[in-house]
Amino acid sequence: MRASVSSGTLPIDGRLDDVPQAASLETLTNEAMRTNADLQKSAQDLKTEERRLELAKTQKIPNLDLSVGADFNSPPDFQTGAKGGLAISIPLFYRGQGEVALSSARMELLRLTIASQQTSVSAQVASAYFDYVAKARQAQQYREPIVPQTARMEQMAEDSYQAGKTSVLTLLDAQRRLNEIQKAYLDTLFAVQSSFATLEEAVGAPLD
Repeated sequence: MRASVSSGTLPIDGRLDDVPQAASLETLTNEAMRTNADLQKSAQDLKTEERRLELAKTQKIPNLDLSVGADFNSPPDFQTGAKGGLAISIPLFYRGQGEVALSSARMELLRLTIASQQTSVSAQVASAYFDYVAKARQAQQYREPIVPQTARMEQMAEDSYQAGKTSVLTLLDAQRRLNEIQKAYLDTLFAVQSSFATLEEAVGAPLD
């Protein structure tokens, strides 16, 4: 059911008994995982920490320095001579091991945080989904067969009363019963709409 505001009026489109349709639980859960702000932040933090760990590990790689030059006028050995050098800096006493350990610990914590957030999101979506399904089925049962059968019974009581076969009390009781069923059906339809809105909130995205 949709509403739009125009010129101070509130026209309403659609029918109250048009029960909204939801996708499968798996589809809704995947969508919630994709749109959840906390999960997105944790995933970004994990990528940042992975890059930080890679940078810390590169500091453990030995540095290779190559130098080339020439010597001139060194009598009596030579007038001109080439020279070169190769130097390797080996990080025997690497001072970045603490950074690697700290970054690794942070990554593990972020992975655990993401797993916990995913479990929480899945549980919220599942709870809202099954509540919606239960209310939608209840509304369907009222729509068919409870309301039609009760309406037929009320019509039969009215026909019987007009034919002089039953009392007015029987007719009034049938009418009271029909009113109660119709009210319960409307309450169920409102509950379906409310549970659908809760499901949308759990998913974090519109579903219609």
